[in-house]
Amino acid sequence: MVFKSQHEDADIPHNVSLTEFLLSRIDPKYGDEPYIVDSVTEQSLSFNRTKQLITNVATNLQKEYNVKKADVVGILMPNLILYPVAFHGVVLAGGVSTTINPLYSEEEVQRQLQSSGATLLITIQPLLEKSSKALAGTKVSKIFVIAEGDVKEEGNVLDFKKRLMCPSKQTLTKVSIQDDDLVCLPFSSGTTGLNKGVMLTHRNVISNCIQIQQVDKYTRQDAIVGFLPFFHIYGQVVIMNMGLFNNIKVVCITQFNFVEFLKAIEKHHVTRVHVVPPVILAMAKEPVVKKFNLSHVKIITSGAAPLSEGLANLASRAMNIPVVQGYGMTESSPVTTMSTDKYNRPGSIGLIMPNCEMKIVNTDDRKTELGYNQEGELCFRGPNIMLGYLNNKEATDDTIRDGWLHTGDIGYIDEDGYSYIVDRLKELIKYKGFQVPPAELEGLLLKHESVQDCAVVGVPEPGVGELPKACVVRKKGYENVTEQQLMDYVAKHVNPQKRIRIVQFVEAIPKSATGKILRRLLKESPASKL
Repeated sequence: MVFKSQHEDADIPHNVSLTEFLLSRIDPKYGDEPYIVDSVTEQSLSFNRTKQLITNVATNLQKEYNVKKADVVGILMPNLILYPVAFHGVVLAGGVSTTINPLYSEEEVQRQLQSSGATLLITIQPLLEKSSKALAGTKVSKIFVIAEGDVKEEGNVLDFKKRLMCPSKQTLTKVSIQDDDLVCLPFSSGTTGLNKGVMLTHRNVISNCIQIQQVDKYTRQDAIVGFLPFFHIYGQVVIMNMGLFNNIKVVCITQFNFVEFLKAIEKHHVTRVHVVPPVILAMAKEPVVKKFNLSHVKIITSGAAPLSEGLANLASRAMNIPVVQGYGMTESSPVTTMSTDKYNRPGSIGLIMPNCEMKIVNTDDRKTELGYNQEGELCFRGPNIMLGYLNNKEATDDTIRDGWLHTGDIGYIDEDGYSYIVDRLKELIKYKGFQVPPAELEGLLLKHESVQDCAVVGVPEPGVGELPKACVVRKKGYENVTEQQLMDYVAKHVNPQKRIRIVQFVEAIPKSATGKILRRLLKESPASKL
């Protein structure tokens, strides 16, 4: 049974550049008003200034650094007011932005640059050393660095502001865009396994912006707080792009601090707050919240990880603000269902987005279609669904079957069209809203001289989602290796979100007859947190 959206379908254009589309929506009446503001320094860019800088960057990339259609450029930085300038400058030049987590280790940065085929990298001064070391074995020829002052240019290191943001004497060449042309290449673990490049097209992202607006009805009087990372598709689309789409102010938070976050909401009269469950927990329970005037906030929306009905209700009562959740994946640009203050049911992930369809299939054969109130794997089809995974046909074919995106999440839909998540078919761990792929950590642990076998699972932890737990079989002769030593070893090679939080030594890893790790049994076994 195929379930249709209850929302009216929206008109989605074809063969249009995402950046041209967003810039075309800037209303001249509001051109000189702030688009993006730094929450600490109060530095800002107006809509007109942002548009001019994006055009400058695009022109210089084309004319001075030979960026052509479909060339990939890496962006490695935290949230900055120049983030949309870098991202959309690449896109307007005809390139593809691959956004990289600034907390990644050198090895992780290198892996994404290699996999994406990036030829240039844009970063910030504090990340230059890590960036330079990560270039070995990549196609990156130049690093453009954003800094407060001048950048010392030597070798392949260039000053972003001096080389790209300055006006060009040449004219930007308009790039012809087709529906299947890529706009960005974020990396995701998908339903399982190592990070893969998600091929999102211009039309994918434009579709989701229009779908969100069709449901959520942003107005010119809105303001959004931008603490969700712009490298992640959630923050990138729902905050950075929707700010341009609707001519509304984005308050940019570079480094999250809960009190500063609340200050920014109060000072800038933020009306819409997009967060992840750990922040909802803090907003529900931290006494400091009552010291701030949050009366302008109309709605708080949670995403990136499941939000329990109990926590949503607790937070809503504590602040007297509707707390709702949406659902999506990087692979769907990202939103596929959404709740609003008007369309909301306790515990629900909302209604299917306009122009989207959903079906629920039996988890055994992943084919048999189910009906209302029957639990199975959620699958989606629509204009926002990715083309596939970069250079990975096997993973693409497993995730997209007959045009349907298989999410790896188990849920159901009620007769009123509200969907619910009840479990995860996929093995991916969600820690504070971040994806933690077990296969990556297992591969790393198996390189340690003391590890005979291992498996990594997520164990539930209130406020953070799941803690990555490693079950380890030690090699003979290495019985003195400690839990802390293994956690420290992993921490040296991955970003903070991927660190192992619990280690349990076991006699053997339970496996099926076909060799598949029986993760459920490992999740159920007790262990002390370390």
